[in-house]
Amino acid sequence: MKGKVVDSKTQEPLASVSILAGGVAKGTTDRTGHFEIEVETGALVRFQLIGYEGRPRPLQQHSQMLKSH
Repeated sequence: MKGKVVDSKTQEPLASVSILAGGVAKGTTDRTGHFEIEVETGALVRFQLIGYEGRPRPLQQHSQMLKSH
């Protein structure tokens, strides 16, 4: 899986977002919000960053998993 994490309101890229799958750390986003991790289809993926609310979702529903407070 690869992609980019951005703020839902400003569309600014989010750096240093922690990415977990099945409760295991899989990586973080780079300074431009990009990431690439290996996960199985159907795995619960969670994006976490201080000041944002992360929601675990199955891989096939990975969009909009992070919302700002």
